[in-house]
Amino acid sequence: MLASLKQDPTVHVKKRNLSIIRYNSDKASINSKIKLEQNLFSFLLRGSKSVQYAGKKVTIHPNQFFLLSAGNCLMSEKTAGPDDQYQSILFFFDNELLTDFFIRHPMSGVPVKGKLVDEPFLVFEKDAFLTNFIDSLGLILSSGQSLSHELQRIKLEELLVYISGVILKLLTGFIVTAITRIRIYWSARRLQQIYIA
Repeated sequence: MLASLKQDPTVHVKKRNLSIIRYNSDKASINSKIKLEQNLFSFLLRGSKSVQYAGKKVTIHPNQFFLLSAGNCLMSEKTAGPDDQYQSILFFFDNELLTDFFIRHPMSGVPVKGKLVDEPFLVFEKDAFLTNFIDSLGLILSSGQSLSHELQRIKLEELLVYISGVILKLLTGFIVTAITRIRIYWSARRLQQIYIA
């Protein structure tokens, strides 16, 4: 998906409010301008991936994965070797699903102490559960059957329930950042429409 869009120096990525895709490439990309209109879990399988938001940069390897907030970023993808591929599974979802999740799963009983981390991305280390979760996504995608919206929603919820129990403080900070970035984006778009019209 991204490879076919890389002819344009700015890549705009928008799907339904929820989608899971497999992404493979045999070519490296360096500092591609990406506009994510949704949040993204990027599960790296082979190669390495770097992302940069407003001066904050991080690189992950196959034992890690990202949660990226919607917005503009620079992204680099490298293959593991000259005859190898970059491989990942991408899980896009919008803020409406994130908000709905936290309404249905309030975390009020879990104290969040200290200052929230204001980050446009989070990096996770894969543990046994997360490795099996990612493998299950791969099996679903390789089955050749179309993924129902309900199954994708259940898989997102499964992941969010697990990671919110592990790192609530970081996840809460990410949500605040994601919602703020979306509000700024839509406010700018609305002003642009008013002044251009």
